[in-house]
Amino acid sequence: MENINVLIVDDQINVVSGVMFGVHWDRLGISQIYKAYNAYEAKQVLLEKPVDIMLCDIEMPVENGLSLLAWCRKQEMDVETIFLTAHADFLYAKEAVALGSFDYILQPARYEEIEDAVGRATEKIRMKQRVNEDSRYGQLLKNKKGVVLGAMLEDLFSEEKNDVEIAMRNLEEIGICVTENSRLSLLDVVRWGKGLENWDQALLYDTISNVLEELFYPYAWKALLCQQEKGIYYVLLCTDSAAELNEESMYHQMERFQITFQKFFDCGVAIYYGALEDRQAVWELARALKKADQNNVGRKEGIYNVQESKQKERKAEEHYCENWVQLLENELYDTVVKDASDTLQRLAAEDQLNSKNLMRFYQKIMGVIYLVLQKLNMDMEQLFPEEEIMQRAMSAYAYTEDTLWLVKYVTARLHELRNTESGKETQIDEIFQYIRSHMDEDIKRDDIADAVHLNANYISVLFKNKTGMSLKEYIISEKMTLARNMVRETVLPISVIAMKVGYTNFSHFSQSYKKINGVSPTEDREETGHTNE
Repeated sequence: MENINVLIVDDQINVVSGVMFGVHWDRLGISQIYKAYNAYEAKQVLLEKPVDIMLCDIEMPVENGLSLLAWCRKQEMDVETIFLTAHADFLYAKEAVALGSFDYILQPARYEEIEDAVGRATEKIRMKQRVNEDSRYGQLLKNKKGVVLGAMLEDLFSEEKNDVEIAMRNLEEIGICVTENSRLSLLDVVRWGKGLENWDQALLYDTISNVLEELFYPYAWKALLCQQEKGIYYVLLCTDSAAELNEESMYHQMERFQITFQKFFDCGVAIYYGALEDRQAVWELARALKKADQNNVGRKEGIYNVQESKQKERKAEEHYCENWVQLLENELYDTVVKDASDTLQRLAAEDQLNSKNLMRFYQKIMGVIYLVLQKLNMDMEQLFPEEEIMQRAMSAYAYTEDTLWLVKYVTARLHELRNTESGKETQIDEIFQYIRSHMDEDIKRDDIADAVHLNANYISVLFKNKTGMSLKEYIISEKMTLARNMVRETVLPISVIAMKVGYTNFSHFSQSYKKINGVSPTEDREETGHTNE
């Protein structure tokens, strides 16, 4: 049977962590658990990873869980979705059912309840697999040898002992013996050379495989490559002879590999490795390698023995983003950028710059952003006007360079929005144009906001600063100016003129007219001599 993978989606880090560690995934036969903190990240995982079950919150910033499932359906993704939500809203439940969700669980829920739902979803998936099952390796044998080896190695990394045994037997049949002396490495391209990132992935796989084969052939060791994702590879090193590969030789050959890629491809590589302590525990070592790579949030090149240097996971002192709201309100953008850079450098110097602490820093930054936008009467769409930028911002917690980019982008964008006069003039011109084009309507501030893609409160503040009057005052003034021209220069009935400037209540129109022009429309008409009404 194929592995079953789960994706947990929730904008609250504690909820994601709670479900990840509170549910007994091993009992359910789950192979891999992915996580995402918003719909943008979830889509990226769904596009890049095999996901069978999605546990998803409904209420999330920017895009909710129902919209995410609708997107999955449009992409024709066969994902069993279980909604976890604190909102007992019948309309939510109705839409979830309409979209074909597997279950709908109200939070707070017991982990046993979540396990039961996942177990039932797993059984449904297993049933479909049994119906559609075909020989996996038989199909792969039609392709390249490297793909077949990759599939075998993936099973070798499984937590299921049966899968591991089958993988080992398959490898032995082609002359590859996995023993307690075998080594496992993870290669991560942390810096791409110019143009290499766009290389054909099959060609890059073959290149890396050939280099490793040449490096370890003199030691009578075989290097088997398995690509996990773009730029990340597992390397299984094993031998069927009595040849030894000591620590010094292992490090030396990995160093040569690193130098080769740096010299010929201008690529930076981080390499993590360790020795198997038990041939059944390949997945444990693979997990340790992956964890070490995830904690390398600074994307440092280097060679690391994960069994020698256990990475510390101390929780950093969370004095993050102090006074940032006030600093951003007062437009002290350089101070904020410097503080962010200093914080990351301090965490690195104190050996506390790991994935968890970087995530906490990112969460603090996002909290500051929300508060500042509220105070400035702006919204997220103004700050991140392009979907690509929004997506990058929503996942800027994996590496320090991404987090620092977020701070620099936000400060620059806020400066642009608040201080670029040409930008403000363009926004004001768009508002003027909308008003002029809709004089025969009852113009609402929210309608203008939707048309020009700005926050309604921000429009009021911007308009007041630029014109010296409120938006409502300006609209009435413009309507009454147009109405007075028609009263004085045409013979149109005053009731018709009222409708042409968006008034259905004649009395209200007359009051506004007199307040602005000093006389009623009837009196003004009499002065001109146009008395056809």
